[in-house]
Amino acid sequence: MYKILVLEDDCIQRRTLSEIIRNCSALYQVYEADNIQEALAVVHAERIDLFYVDINLKKESGLKFADEIRNGLYL
Repeated sequence: MYKILVLEDDCIQRRTLSEIIRNCSALYQVYEADNIQEALAVVHAERIDLFYVDINLKKESGLKFADEIRNGLYL
């Protein structure tokens, strides 16, 4: 099972992308978050294999989140 986190603040885009991923394979477990706090809750509860991160979140930076995940600051 591959665990994928979709961090996207647009509800329609988040749900559409998540559904597309789920339909690709039964091996994909998709988690959704619309802000960094929700994403962090998932990251602390699950070992995520792939992150799909919106760069321009409404009040936050998806790039900053990705950089900090990459550097292990949230893990």
